[in-house]
Amino acid sequence: MDITKYFKSGSVALLSKVLMTLSSLAIIWLATAYLGKEDFGNFIYVYSWVSILAAIASTPFASIVLYRISRMEDGESAGESYASYGTLGTVIFALMISVAMASTSGFWSGWIEKPGAEYWFFAMALLLPLDALRLTLASWQQAQQKTVFMMLCRDILPFTLRAVFLFFVWVFTAGNFAAVILAYGLSLVIPLLVLYGSQPLQLKTLIQKSPLNRWDIFYSLKSLAIQIIHRPSQNIDILLLGALAPAEIVAEYALASRLAGLLMMGKDALMPLLNPRMGKFMKSGDKAALESEYSHARNISLGLALLGCLFFAFAGPYVLRLFEGYQSSFPLLMALCAVMLIRVGTGANGEYIIMRGNAGWSLSATIPSVIIGALTGWWLVPLLGGLGAAIALFAMVLSINVLLCIVIWRQDGFIVCPQYLLALLALTSAILFAASFGSINSVWLMVSLVLVTAFFVLATRKDWMTLTQLIKAAIPNAKSS
Repeated sequence: MDITKYFKSGSVALLSKVLMTLSSLAIIWLATAYLGKEDFGNFIYVYSWVSILAAIASTPFASIVLYRISRMEDGESAGESYASYGTLGTVIFALMISVAMASTSGFWSGWIEKPGAEYWFFAMALLLPLDALRLTLASWQQAQQKTVFMMLCRDILPFTLRAVFLFFVWVFTAGNFAAVILAYGLSLVIPLLVLYGSQPLQLKTLIQKSPLNRWDIFYSLKSLAIQIIHRPSQNIDILLLGALAPAEIVAEYALASRLAGLLMMGKDALMPLLNPRMGKFMKSGDKAALESEYSHARNISLGLALLGCLFFAFAGPYVLRLFEGYQSSFPLLMALCAVMLIRVGTGANGEYIIMRGNAGWSLSATIPSVIIGALTGWWLVPLLGGLGAAIALFAMVLSINVLLCIVIWRQDGFIVCPQYLLALLALTSAILFAASFGSINSVWLMVSLVLVTAFFVLATRKDWMTLTQLIKAAIPNAKSS
């Protein structure tokens, strides 16, 4: 494990995640104060759809850029051609989706019986191409392992600028929805200019012979099919709530979801570098190094996530008091922490399959899982509200990750999530859901989580000892470089 590279990129990614989360919470606070709880619920529902569609528009082109360029040797010129064609394809595809969304805004707001959402459907559709283009250009930087700069433009700048611009909107205007859209638009345009200015596309490559072959096109289409199913699954809870529950419940759930997302911090800090390195290990056939780095990243990420659960179990009620009217979101927070633990504890199995070039495996696991999640949510959301959406999300995430673990084991003989870890995740999830339904009090919740965390640290103590030694050795090297 090249700990010096992980230390550099991981530190920046950790800072990126912290800034993104703080900015996201600031955005929720400002948007709720400015729009009111109901309008904010409509806004966050539409924003979820725009994020999904932007990712879908970018995926077929960003995936091939990441796949091809991450496997190239330094100095190969074909990378710019892939990036240019990927950017052009993203713009065209995103504009088509944007026009379709804007022209049907009235239909969608009527279908979910939320007239107040029509404006947001139309206005946010105009920002969709900017968001999609940002993702594709960022994937070009990631493929070249320019991790720090990629995270700055993809994550840190958009969220930080959004919070700053919304602050000025909150201070200097009142009830102006267009000002909110302007703030979001500027937060996308500025990172785009930085990305393009740092490495301008060689547009002349567009008049040359395309580097794309039949395999590239097929791979892109498979990635698109997976994203069409997988990306909505990441927000299936918000989408179901927006369609089946009042906007106020959507707002409460959105806050709990953002807080629980902090548990992904460790994984998000390591994935930007792990993904292209997995591609290189796969190309060289170094299976031992691949499995070692995967396991290290998984264990470190899960350890941090368990500590995050302990923090929210103790401080969650106090954090929620900072947001007026959201104190009742604590049960949702505990349930969503269980979801995040499953995502972290099974490691980067989806990314593993994508980098291996077998996107169809992921599709075969995602389709039945999304069906399970959608049916569960359709049944439970009317009965349990936000908790019903959390249970549906948990069922879907668990199904996807278990199936992916089985597929990787059968195909490569690699156990990405050992049996003891599956048992630990099941026990921790049961504890968190018991707390969300009030079956155990806060004392038993804390005691149970402390015991689970202690067991995990002891079970993976060799990883943590090795990590500590390597970090101590890497700090001087990182400073000197």
